[in-house]
Amino acid sequence: MNLYTFITGPLENNSYLVEYFGKCVLFDAPIESFTPISKFIESSNWHLSAIILTHSHFDHIVDLQKFKAEYNPEIYLHKDDEFRLINPGLELPPWAKIEIEPCREYTFVEDEQILDVENMHFKILHTPGHTAGGICIELLGENKIITGDTLFNLSVGRTDFEGGNGKELMESITNKLMTYPNDYEIFPGHIGSSTIGTEKKFNPFLKKMKI
Repeated sequence: MNLYTFITGPLENNSYLVEYFGKCVLFDAPIESFTPISKFIESSNWHLSAIILTHSHFDHIVDLQKFKAEYNPEIYLHKDDEFRLINPGLELPPWAKIEIEPCREYTFVEDEQILDVENMHFKILHTPGHTAGGICIELLGENKIITGDTLFNLSVGRTDFEGGNGKELMESITNKLMTYPNDYEIFPGHIGSSTIGTEKKFNPFLKKMKI
């Protein structure tokens, strides 16, 4: 699998496109992501088969319906984050003068599920804390994990939003992510990539827990 990173929008969201023999899967559909990613897909003559949402905060789903309208991909997310897709205006901050079209066609994923898409294989890790339905996704066979807003490069996700829980977040990181070998790469929803080993050694939030 080949992984491509796109950084878009005022919050500098990361979205990731994973391709294998002309079929691809997108992780998150952030603000202003549709135009550059769709141009990249079209120029490469690929087919977008699925979108996997790490969570449903507004900045990660703004362009979801644009991708749905253009490519009709299967959309996957955890059931505990469904409500924001149905009513995406619920938790918009005051400065976000945007309208997000609701989404009602999707498939739920569960913890430890192996999701197979076009001969690409992904392991779903339910990692609540940033949101109740937050997930991370291991790219099986690639030593890579999409971590969304659960774990960042030398930081962790915020827990002061509705549905956030600091204890759950640290338990998710400790029990679901820090069990991976040190050479596994992580690809978060913001900021740059890192490795499990780097986070174990240098992440100040994890050092407090002596991970």
